[in-house]
Amino acid sequence: MKKRPGSWVFAWKQLRAIKRLKERGVAIVWTAHNRIPHESEFPMLDHLLSSKVASIADRIIVHSNAAREEITEACGIKDQRKIELIYHGNYRGVYGDLPEKGDSRVKLGLGNEEFVFLFLGAVRPHKGVSDLIDAYRLANLDCRLIIAGNIQDKEFESELRDLEKELPGLVLMSGFIPDEDLGGYFAASDVVVLPYQRSLTSGALVLAMSFERACIVPDFDTFTEFIDERGGFSYPAGSTFELAEAMRKAMEARGRMEEFGRCNGKIASRWDWKEVARRTSAVYDEAFGMKAEGYCVDSTRL
Repeated sequence: MKKRPGSWVFAWKQLRAIKRLKERGVAIVWTAHNRIPHESEFPMLDHLLSSKVASIADRIIVHSNAAREEITEACGIKDQRKIELIYHGNYRGVYGDLPEKGDSRVKLGLGNEEFVFLFLGAVRPHKGVSDLIDAYRLANLDCRLIIAGNIQDKEFESELRDLEKELPGLVLMSGFIPDEDLGGYFAASDVVVLPYQRSLTSGALVLAMSFERACIVPDFDTFTEFIDERGGFSYPAGSTFELAEAMRKAMEARGRMEEFGRCNGKIASRWDWKEVARRTSAVYDEAFGMKAEGYCVDSTRL
């Protein structure tokens, strides 16, 4: 059987390795960025694996209160003391300063007066790009929707190209986006849309907030813990109609987008990496105690 995350053989070998480390007296720390892989082929198996890891781990790091609650309930954790909340570090300065809006729009072929929605990142099924385009069609707004990022599924890319020809204002910018160009996309946008179908932790949300963008997010607790009416709009997850309504509301409030963005930037500024590192180190120190060894489990690989 092919050794890929989600396969029975891979899961069994990974879990056995972690158990052996535990039996040797090695401390186990699980950073629960995800509970199961975004595009799991075997969700029940992946749920079982994450639950087993949660029971074995000495400490578990989560990035939001909502994630703490989900991990606790889904993995059946009885001792809350093993879970530590450490917010995802921000990206302020990582990809340079936010460029000037006008220059960024010129580079991307956008007009200064256009209202611009942005989806940026790897274009994958769980990220809800199809729902976003359906909502854009339904909203029928005089605006631009930019879909920017790498698309591995060439058939899906072809479908998006056809939609780009059909829908006025839809702009597909497929391909890898170099780090030095990221800021230009955010600077050119008015609102970042994250139409995800599920998410425990979103680095893309932290990135948008770090670049001081207003956001539209589904009403998952892991999003609304950070985005409220001061920083953007939320909608019932999975509802194309409500996503379209959120986009309409954003355009109606276009004069407040910079205000919303500043609010999000202020929140993100609290998630300093030095503090993240200090608290993460403290979790490891506590978990390891007098033990000479330790092992980190990264949930993005489960």
